Amino acid sequence: MVTATVTLSNGRQGTGYTYTGGKGGHAIRAMIDHDLSPALVGRSAEDVEAIHEFCEWHVHYVGRGGIASFALSAIDIAL
Repeated sequence: MVTATVTLSNGRQGTGYTYTGGKGGHAIRAMIDHDLSPALVGRSAEDVEAIHEFCEWHVHYVGRGGIASFALSAIDIAL
C-alpha cells in the first residue's frame, strides 16, 4: 500500500492511498515524490478535478494507466 498526504498552506491535511497487490509500490512512490508532488506545490486544492486533469497531462508521456493511475488515485483520495 502506498499512501500520500497532501498538506495545504493553512495546515489542513488529507491522506490517500493506493494498493497494488504487492507490485510496483516503489515506482508509484517515486512518481508521486519526483514527478507529481513538485508540480503541485503552490496550486490550489479547491478544484480536485482540474488537479487530476493537470496530473494526467503532466505524466501522459510515461503512461495514462498502470503506475500513473495508481499514483493519481492516491493524490485524488488525499485531496
